[in-house]
Amino acid sequence: MSLVIKNTTYLTLGFIGQKFLTFIYFTIVARMIGVENTGTYVFALNYTTLFSIFADLGLSAVFIREVARDKENTQSLFSRILGIKLVLAVLTYLAVVVSIFYFEGSSELRSMVYLSGILMALDSFTFFFWALFRGWQKLQYEAISVIGTQAVILAVGVSGLLLGFPIYILLVALIAGSLFNLVYGYYQIRKTGLIHFKPIFKLNDLGSLVALALPFALLGIFTKFFMSIDTVMLRYLGGDMGQRWVGLFSVAGKITFSLYFIPSAFAAAIFPAMSHYFSCQKDKLCGIFEQSMLALMVVSVPCAAGIYVLAPEVILVLYGKEFLESVGALQIMILSLPFIFLAFPVGSLLNACNYQKRNTWNMALVLATSCLLNLIFIPKWAYLGASWVAFLSNILLFILGIYYCGRLVDYSRTRLLGLGAKTVLAAAIMVLFVEWAKPWGSELFGVSWFVFHFGFLAATGAAIYLFLVFALRIVSKKDIKTLRESFFSKKTVVGGTEETF
Repeated sequence: MSLVIKNTTYLTLGFIGQKFLTFIYFTIVARMIGVENTGTYVFALNYTTLFSIFADLGLSAVFIREVARDKENTQSLFSRILGIKLVLAVLTYLAVVVSIFYFEGSSELRSMVYLSGILMALDSFTFFFWALFRGWQKLQYEAISVIGTQAVILAVGVSGLLLGFPIYILLVALIAGSLFNLVYGYYQIRKTGLIHFKPIFKLNDLGSLVALALPFALLGIFTKFFMSIDTVMLRYLGGDMGQRWVGLFSVAGKITFSLYFIPSAFAAAIFPAMSHYFSCQKDKLCGIFEQSMLALMVVSVPCAAGIYVLAPEVILVLYGKEFLESVGALQIMILSLPFIFLAFPVGSLLNACNYQKRNTWNMALVLATSCLLNLIFIPKWAYLGASWVAFLSNILLFILGIYYCGRLVDYSRTRLLGLGAKTVLAAAIMVLFVEWAKPWGSELFGVSWFVFHFGFLAATGAAIYLFLVFALRIVSKKDIKTLRESFFSKKTVVGGTEETF
C-alpha cells in the first residue's frame, strides 16, 4: 500500500498543479470570449473526444496491465503497440475530418474541429508513453510533465487572446502543450533506457492485440461517449440556442470536474498495484479497495456540499454575471461528485481482476440510458435537463459497479456505509454553519460578502469538517501516522521485495 501512496502522491501533486492552471486558464478564457464562443470551443474538443478512443482502442490500458504483471515483456509489447497506433492515429484523424465536414455547416466550427483532431492524435501517443511509466509504477515523471504542459497552454492561449487572435489560438495552445508533453515523455523514456523506439508492423499482431484490448476498447468508447455526448446533443438539439446551452453547461461541468485529479491519481496508482496483487497477493486487494473508497469519500462529500451551497457566489466570482444562468446546472451536477469519485476505485478493481467485460457492459448500459434521457430531458429543460441526466447517470454507473465488487473482494459493506453516513453528517453540519454564517458574517465584519466567504467562512467551514472527521472517528490518528510514515519512507515493499525510488 505504501507504493500506491507514493505514486498517488506524485501524480496527485502533478495533477493539483495541472488542474489549478487548467482551471485558471478556462476561467480566463470563458470571461474573455463569452458564453457562445465558449460553447464553440468546448464543442470542438468534445466532438473529437468521441473519436479519440479509436486512436488507441484500449491498447494503452492493456500495456499498463501486462507490464505490471510481467516487466520482461515490455520492449516487445511496446514496439508492437506503437506500430499499430501509428496507423490508427492517421485513420482516426481522417474519420474526424470527413464526419465533421458532412455534419456541420459552420466553417469556423469545422476548422476548430480539424485542429482539435491534431490534438487528439498527439495526446494518444503521449498517453501511451506515460503508460510505460505507469506500468513500472514510476509516476513522478508524468507528474512533472502535466504541470509543464498546462503552463505552456496557459501562456500561449492567454497571450494569443490578448494579442487579438481569433479563438483558433485556443486549439493552437492545446497543440503546443501536447507537443511539449510528447517530447518530454519521449526524452524521459530515452533517458531511463526502459525501452527503445522500434515500431513493429505485423498484421498478425493486430488481431491478437486488439482481441486482448477489446474489452478496454469498448469500455473506452462507451466512456468517451458518456463524457462528451451530452455536449454534442445539446449543440444539435438546441438549434439556435445550442452553442449558448453548451457554454452554460460546460462551465458547470468544468467546476464539477475540477477535482477530477484526485480520483484520477488514485486510479493511476492503484490499477497496476491491483493487477499485481490479483496475480500474486489477492489478500491485499481488499485493503487497497477499502482505503481508496474511504479516502475518496472523505474528500468528495464535503466538496460537493460546500460547492452546492455556495454555487451562486462561485459562478459570479469565477465567470461573472454573464454565466449566472449556470448556477442551477452546477447545483445539480455537483451532487454527483461523490459517486464520480467512488466509481474510480470500483472500475479499477473490475479491470484489474479481469472483469473488464462487466465494466464495459455497465458503461454501455449507462451510456444508452444517458442518450435516451437526454433525448427526453434536453428539449424540455435545455441544459438543466442535461445536468439532471449527468447526475442520474453517474449514480447508476456507481451502483452497477459496486454490485460486482463484492464478488471480487470481501470488503466490509457495513463499515463503509457507517463511515459514509458519518461523512455525510459532518458535511451537513458544515453546510448548516455556512448557511447560518452568511448574513451574520457580513454584518459583523462589515466587509463585502466575497471577501468574507473566501476568507473566514471557507477556512472555518473546512476546519469544522476536519474536526468532525476526527471527532466522529472517520479517520483516526493512526491512519494519519501511517500515511505520514509512508510518504517519507525511503523504501517501499512490493510483492514482498524492497524497491528503492
